[in-house]
Amino acid sequence: MATLVQFLAAGVNGAASGSATFLLRGTASSAQSVMYNEFEGLTQPATNVVTLDANGAAEIYVDAYVDVEIKNSAGTTLRTVTVGNSAPLVEVQSTSFKGTDYDGNPANTVGEPITLKAILDKWILSAGAPDWQVLLGGVATNLQTAFAQFAGIFINVKDPTYGAEGDGVTDDTTAIAAAIAAATAEGGIVVFPPGTYLVEELAITEAQFCLIGFGQATLRCTDGTCLILQDNTPAAVKVISGINFEGDGSATRALSLEGDQTVFVDGCTFDESGFTDQLVLLADDNGVFTFTRCKFLLDDAATEQAIDHGSGDDKRVIISDCYFEIPSGFSTDVLSGSCFTIDSCVFDASAVTSGTYYMLDAKHPATAGLVGGNVSNCKFIDGGSSGYVFGLQNVGANADFSESNNTFVGFTAPTALTDPGHIYDYSNAAAYNQTSRIRLGSREGKQLNFTNAASSSLSGTECMLVADTIVINHTNASNLAVAYSPGEKPIGLKWNVVVLNNSGGARDVVFQGTGQSVTESAVADGGRAFGSSFTYLETTDTVCSAVIGSGKATV
Repeated sequence: MATLVQFLAAGVNGAASGSATFLLRGTASSAQSVMYNEFEGLTQPATNVVTLDANGAAEIYVDAYVDVEIKNSAGTTLRTVTVGNSAPLVEVQSTSFKGTDYDGNPANTVGEPITLKAILDKWILSAGAPDWQVLLGGVATNLQTAFAQFAGIFINVKDPTYGAEGDGVTDDTTAIAAAIAAATAEGGIVVFPPGTYLVEELAITEAQFCLIGFGQATLRCTDGTCLILQDNTPAAVKVISGINFEGDGSATRALSLEGDQTVFVDGCTFDESGFTDQLVLLADDNGVFTFTRCKFLLDDAATEQAIDHGSGDDKRVIISDCYFEIPSGFSTDVLSGSCFTIDSCVFDASAVTSGTYYMLDAKHPATAGLVGGNVSNCKFIDGGSSGYVFGLQNVGANADFSESNNTFVGFTAPTALTDPGHIYDYSNAAAYNQTSRIRLGSREGKQLNFTNAASSSLSGTECMLVADTIVINHTNASNLAVAYSPGEKPIGLKWNVVVLNNSGGARDVVFQGTGQSVTESAVADGGRAFGSSFTYLETTDTVCSAVIGSGKATV
C-alpha cells in the first residue's frame, strides 16, 4: 500500500493555492508513476504537479522515495522536502529482476523495482520473460520453461487433462488409467492429491510407473481388484506410495501382482473390511515384491489373508516395518506361503481370545513339505487364543525356514513336557531329510519350568520347541526317568534339562534317549541333575531322534 505525504496533507504555511511538484528522489524525472490519490492506490493524478488548496494542502500517497518542491501561488519555491516509504517497505535485491545495483545511490534505482508493489507490477508485465529466471540443473531458465519441465515430471490425476475428481462419488477409473499411461510415456510420477478416488478393477499393463498419494489419498474399489499389475518385465520397477486401499463391500482385493516383475509398496494402508478376498495376491511365478511401512487392517472372513503366496514358484517377498491389526474373530492366515522375508514388523492379535489362526503359515501352496521363510526382529501379540505364530506343518525335503530375535506376547505357553505351546505348530513329513533346514532361533536363551509331583517318569519333551532350557522341580517321592520322544523334531535342535530334586530323599535321575540313557544315581535331596540333548536324522527316510549328549548330577 502507498504512504500518505503527511506534511502536505496538514498544509504548508504560505503555500495557499500554490503547487507541489513530485520528482523521483535525486533526479529531475517525474514521479507521477508512484503517486496515488487514495490509500488503496486505485487512481493516480494526471501529472506530477499537484495544485494545493487554500490551506496549502493536498492528499497524495506515494510508494517510493520522492523529492517534493513546494511553491506559493506566485510560483516562488518555498522549500524542497524528500519523503516516501521507509520502514513499511523492504528494498529488494535480486538477480531475478532487471536492475540489481541497489547500493543506496538514488541514480542507480531510477526506474527499478524497490517496493513490493513495483515488483509485483513487473511480474504482471514480465512473467515468462528472459529476465525472470531460476537455476534448473545449474542453467538459468525462465519460469515458463521451468514449470513446463516440472509438469512433465509430476502428473496430477486431477489435472483437467485426465479429469479425476477424487470426490468419493465419481468413477475415476478412466482418468487414473490415462494419467498412468501418460506418466509411463513421459517418465513421470502420478500424483494423487487428498481425496477418495472410486475405481473399478484397473488392469495396468505399463511396465514402469510410480504412484504417489498425499494426505488422505484413497483408492476405493467398487468392483474386482483395485490394481492388477500385469507387466512381467523383470527390469521394470513399479512404485506405489502413500495410498490407502479400501473396498466398497463387493470388491475382491486391493492388489494382484502377476508374474516376474519388481514392485515396491511403501507407506500404504490396506483396509480389508470392504474386500471379499486376500488384500494382496501374488499370482504366477517369480517376482520381487517389497512392502515397507505399511498398515494392514484385517477382517475376520475365513479367506481374507493380508498377503497370499498364490500359485507359482520363485517369489521373493520382503516385508519390513509393517503393522498388522488382527480382529477378534480372525481364523485364517495373516501371511500365507513360503516366500516371505520379514523383519521388524508388529503382528497385533491382542483382540483374539479364542479360535485358531496362523501369523505365518509358511508352507508352499502347491509343493508338499516345502516350508520356507525368514522372520526376524518382529513382535507377535495374542489375546490368549489357540492361534499359532508359525505354521510349520509336514516339513519335508528342501524346506528352509529360519526365525530369530522375535518377541511373543500373550501366546499360550506349554503346560507339560508333551505340550509344544503355541509359537510353532511343527511336524515332520515322511520326506524329511538332510536337505531340510529349520532354525527356531527365538527359543534360544528361554527357559520353561515344570513341577512333577505325581509321576516317576516324564516323556515327550515337545515343549523344547519353545525353550532351550527345561527345569523340572521333582517333588514326587520316587526316582525319575525323563524320556525324549524320537519323532517330529528339527535336525540339530539342542536343549538342556535340569532336574531339581526336592523329593525329600536321594533319587536316581535317568535321561533316556534313542538307544541310549544316562543315569545320575542318588542325587541328594536339594541336589540337581543335568542332561544335554540334541536331535539328528537317523536315516534319510526316518524322523529325527533324540540323543543324550551328557549328564551330570550336582549337589
